[in-house]
Amino acid sequence: EKNMHDQIKVSVIIPVYNVEKYLRKCLDSVRAQSLKEREIICVDDGSTDASLAILREYEKKDPQLRVLTQTNRFAGCARNAGLDAAKGKYVVFWDSDDFFEKKALETMFRRCEQTEAQICVCDAFRMDNQTGIVSSDGCYLVREQMKKLGNGVFSKQDQPGYIFTFANNAPWNKMYLRSFLLEKKLRFQALPQANDLYFVMAAFYLADRVTVVDTPLMTYRMDNSLSLTGKASRYAGCAAQALEAVWQILVLQGETDERVMQSFANKAWLVLLASLRQQSEIGQYEELFGLYKDTLVPRYGISGHGPGYIYHEGRERALQAMLACSCDQFLLTEMREFERQSRLAEWKVKASASFRVGNAIVRPAGRVARRIRTKIHQE
Repeated sequence: EKNMHDQIKVSVIIPVYNVEKYLRKCLDSVRAQSLKEREIICVDDGSTDASLAILREYEKKDPQLRVLTQTNRFAGCARNAGLDAAKGKYVVFWDSDDFFEKKALETMFRRCEQTEAQICVCDAFRMDNQTGIVSSDGCYLVREQMKKLGNGVFSKQDQPGYIFTFANNAPWNKMYLRSFLLEKKLRFQALPQANDLYFVMAAFYLADRVTVVDTPLMTYRMDNSLSLTGKASRYAGCAAQALEAVWQILVLQGETDERVMQSFANKAWLVLLASLRQQSEIGQYEELFGLYKDTLVPRYGISGHGPGYIYHEGRERALQAMLACSCDQFLLTEMREFERQSRLAEWKVKASASFRVGNAIVRPAGRVARRIRTKIHQE
């Protein structure tokens, strides 16, 4: 006779930190999942609001939900604690401020079972947290690359050029075979930010079978003031630490496939550029600019290639600008590009969610750019 652990198909692991405003909606959507052979492991990361009380309330009324607690060590450590406690055949790492379609678990579980995949990636909606507008523009699965990947199963062996770039780095739109994570000893880094980047990239690289569900199965909150994205300056350098850990795997594995290295270079540049654009303090911006330009861009093979090596035209322009410019010049070039993109978005559809999201992204860089302009004029 099978015991209860054998009947758990999926473990839902949710790190929780000061999300009392959104937590009930998240938990209600998880408990409403059509797949019933599941467990829900919530790991409170030292919340100082009512989050833990809400978790205890749900724990009392749902035998499938249990609560673990830890002092504040950030989401990566919380996810590791959840993984250590998990019993399911598969695991998902869902965020406590998001919410999920009723058949999210069932759809991804069936896809994994049908294809014997170690990782399944789905698309997601994103919601502007200030306006409530929900959009789905394929931002979590790269449409152009998905056409080349097809709807089957793939790995770095047969899709080396896209293995790092076909999807985003977030852990929450992916389902993992738990035995695969244990076999490969995959853990989240104990970083305050970007702790998921190494985990996801390493998993993609080490997997033999990856599949996708080209359907949005969850809704991600953009512009959540409680999230870490708005605190990028405080945690400057986390992205570089995460990329270095992935780089070390490539080195240890003796990776020689130029297309895999191109895929890594493209993802690394996307991550570095995004982290730079999130900075709102001049000193941190200048420090990261120097580190990226002088050390990491050449180290990771991002520069030194012909046209087309960087898949995205806008990121290619940004790379060439960095290589040719000083920090001040580069920032002004970036600002002109942001203004151009904003005008284009406004001209296309001024009230669209994508325009608002775009403006939210450029605000930190805009503040830095204005200070740089002031400094240059003073000089």
